[in-house]
Amino acid sequence: MVTINDSFLKFIIIPLVTLFLSVSAQAKTPSKSSVKYAKVHGVVCQFCAQGIKKNLKKVSGVKDVKVDMSTKIVEVQSETPIKDETISKIITEAGFKVVKIGTDEKMVSSSKSSEKEPGKMDHKHDGNHGHMMKEKNDKAKK
Repeated sequence: MVTINDSFLKFIIIPLVTLFLSVSAQAKTPSKSSVKYAKVHGVVCQFCAQGIKKNLKKVSGVKDVKVDMSTKIVEVQSETPIKDETISKIITEAGFKVVKIGTDEKMVSSSKSSEKEPGKMDHKHDGNHGHMMKEKNDKAKK
């Protein structure tokens, strides 16, 4: 029968297990440089949020996009850092105004913009923000 002496366990096995667990934990945690936050004006409904998500997910390396409707913060998670200009351009081309972009969510969300969120959006909305367009057309046909 083979026995493991205490020194082998203490100096070889335990450090290897510890190393494996720490490397494994680091692999699951996204690095700070792979997350960007953008404060965006004009996001008034889930369709707005979906438009932003859809366009940002087309960027190479982007893993996930979240839009917080209450804070108007867009979170972009990526495998590699994405330039602020790229994020800003995509959001602006979708018809929204980017107020601030950064890697610190608190800094971005607490940014005091001298501008109030505009009432008129640069992207197209009907009176119901596009939600009821099909329903309105169906009623009009009757």
